[in-house]
Amino acid sequence: MRKTHTRDTTMTSDDIEYNCYITGEVIPENADARFTYEFDAWVSKEGQKLIDEWVESGMQTENVEFDLIYAEWYAQDEADAARWDEAMGIDDRDEDNY
Repeated sequence: MRKTHTRDTTMTSDDIEYNCYITGEVIPENADARFTYEFDAWVSKEGQKLIDEWVESGMQTENVEFDLIYAEWYAQDEADAARWDEAMGIDDRDEDNY
């Protein structure tokens, strides 16, 4: 059974083959991948790299799928970071005022 939580999940399988939603390539068992709930699909490291490059380029070309996946993952990462800060007792709410 494949895991579906955290950014860089290591894929495990019960004889199920998954394709990267972005590249279409088969994601090898035990490869790092990230799940997108928006499309109910896996994205390989290479697919993640393509999304990252698109973001770094300033999102100059319209790509609705990349935009939705990036927004989903950004929100997840921000929520994870906020929970971590709360668990660690870090309060950075006032940092924007300096």
